[in-house]
Amino acid sequence: MKKRCWGVLLSWTILAVVSGWAGEPGWVRTARIATVWDVDIPDFSWEAGAEQAIASGATVILDWAWVSDEWRYLYEPERSADLQRIAQRAAFVHRHPGVRYIAYFAPLEWVTDLDTDGDGRPGPDADALSVAVQHPDWAQTGIGGGKAVFDGSMPQMPFWVCPTCEDVWVTPALGSYRALVLDEARALATSGLDGIWLDVPFLNSEYGEDWFGQWPDVGDAARALFERQTGLRLPAPPIEPQWDDPVWQGYVRWRYRLIREFLTDLRDAMVEANPGFAFVVESSTGFGVEHTQTAAAPFDVSSVAHATAHEAGETRHAVQRSIWLMFLGKLAAWRHADLRLGRTSWLLSYVEDGRPETAALFRLHTAATLFSGFTTHVSGNEGMAGSPDPAFRQRLFAWMEAHRGALLPPEQRPWTRTAVLFSRDTLDFRSRASWATGDEADGFRGIRMALLETHRPFEVLAQDDLDRLDRFGTLVLPGVEAMDDGVAEAIRRWVRGGGRLVATGLTSAWDGNGVGRDDFALADLFGVHRDQVMEDDETVYENAYGAGRVVYTPAPHERWFYWSGAPWDESGGDEAAMAEEAGILAGLLDRAGSRPVLRTNAPRGVILVPFTGPSGSVRVGVVNLEGTGYRDAVPVPVAFDLTLDLPSPGGRPEASWLEFMGESVPVPLVANADGSVTVRIATTGGGLLTVSPQAPPRGPGGRTGAGGTMAVSARRAETRQGGATWRRRSE
Repeated sequence: MKKRCWGVLLSWTILAVVSGWAGEPGWVRTARIATVWDVDIPDFSWEAGAEQAIASGATVILDWAWVSDEWRYLYEPERSADLQRIAQRAAFVHRHPGVRYIAYFAPLEWVTDLDTDGDGRPGPDADALSVAVQHPDWAQTGIGGGKAVFDGSMPQMPFWVCPTCEDVWVTPALGSYRALVLDEARALATSGLDGIWLDVPFLNSEYGEDWFGQWPDVGDAARALFERQTGLRLPAPPIEPQWDDPVWQGYVRWRYRLIREFLTDLRDAMVEANPGFAFVVESSTGFGVEHTQTAAAPFDVSSVAHATAHEAGETRHAVQRSIWLMFLGKLAAWRHADLRLGRTSWLLSYVEDGRPETAALFRLHTAATLFSGFTTHVSGNEGMAGSPDPAFRQRLFAWMEAHRGALLPPEQRPWTRTAVLFSRDTLDFRSRASWATGDEADGFRGIRMALLETHRPFEVLAQDDLDRLDRFGTLVLPGVEAMDDGVAEAIRRWVRGGGRLVATGLTSAWDGNGVGRDDFALADLFGVHRDQVMEDDETVYENAYGAGRVVYTPAPHERWFYWSGAPWDESGGDEAAMAEEAGILAGLLDRAGSRPVLRTNAPRGVILVPFTGPSGSVRVGVVNLEGTGYRDAVPVPVAFDLTLDLPSPGGRPEASWLEFMGESVPVPLVANADGSVTVRIATTGGGLLTVSPQAPPRGPGGRTGAGGTMAVSARRAETRQGGATWRRRSE
């Protein structure tokens, strides 16, 4: 989402979580970010705003340079003036020990206000400011032959494109433009900035009222680069997609490469100029059709960036429970994509201010993101001006700093034995970048939501990452319709060796290019052939295969779960139908012999997100949605038992509980004969359970490295869990 107008600037709360990529600046993982405009002070100045943001607990100042908004600042003399101002502001920020300074940059979209005389119309010198006039070869080209050039008077333009603005989406395939941007990247990296926040690295396939299904970029430069890199020749537009044509199939895949290599070039240019520089990429791309449309795939972006600033807007309004589930499922998939290579995850999201439920929504949103292993970053509304609750944010920053050791472990991995396969081929070649074409993305959403609700920890596994499959005991294929022979064989080999497979829908009925097969590629595993099953048939087929076990049903229960929840409807879905479909999916896992790493009697509204941490510890984020509903973001108190397997059983495990905005206290646990441990948790606002394999060393006053009060009795610890008011015990 673009953040363009200086009068509509955001207030941010960001806490960055875990990353282990060599070369990542250490401050990225622990950043708390704000802008200088999130203030309410008389006689505003940039310096006064920065001082107040830092005093509120921010450790990173996000700023806008002139080049953040004006393409002309890629050129002299404007460029030198911009870099000089950046250097001056960087010097001011760096007077404060430990505080960093980053700037926004969006080189694939330029929004230019052409109203130079303030009369509400493009000025007489508008042509001199227009990208479309001055650089007509920059714009992305759609398959219809049109250019991605828009103006704010067009219907359905986004809020950041003002009525007199020109909006141009630029191709990363044009060599001369890429060289210009790389030169700017090097200059920014040596300007005094500590990092860059890069936005919208997208190929813009759908925009406004008349730009739909355009599949950019098919301009001259892009087609020439595509041919050089693949040996395939794409015709000049107009082009009609031919899904059985190897050239079109190759083009759909190549678009990902175009974005990935553009980002890689930018990162390398910046880091070579300044080895300590941070490259943060903002992307709203999830795992729906926008994944194919933009070609900015989460797994690709996280392989390049030091941190990905994911953008999600589900909770900006009053919401119902299934919207929270969808939000948490999206966070889970994003976090897994980043953690695959140990990357840091940031979140950009919205909580709309000015509503009766705003304060409660802000608190629940923050708890949900933090305990999902994410950063928390919210703004007042979609325009990103103001903060829902500045006073709460300041307390939040202080709390996060006090408990940084618990919230920000130096290493983290999802703790699970169950993988859910994300099939890019299914999304690309079955959904084909259109909600009208297929429901595959609904199934991938639904399975994540259902597994969260039924307390079945999982990790999202990319189809290109099957060399990691041996780490898991169970694999779920939620309607993975398009599957090439290599993926099928990798799964077959894994099941033969003892893996437990659960598959739904018409999995493997198409090849990796979306071309229909005569039979399932995995028919031997399913124990049934394609011509023997009816679509949506709820029959369950069970089959032993080698040392493994397979459970298959043609029924897409994960899609039915998602549709029952109706997260697009603020007023709510069908809770009974959701519970029924979730129970069926959990039953399929049970029939396959899948054993989750945790077992609990917690209600459906309690979401458990386990991670492994340093030295064999386990951290379980607890998000309490119980009792929430439409326009009601206040959870009710819950108490439940949690039995948890440990990665390294044995020793003398100890547990501690960190209630949201509270203190860290010890929790009594029971060590079970099978190596698991059981704890009793009571909470209202959610929190973080940490189970360490042995007692950590205690310092004076009974304090541990996590910054919590530990030297209290077990009885007192139990009574303090979930309390609305917390008081630090005197040392």
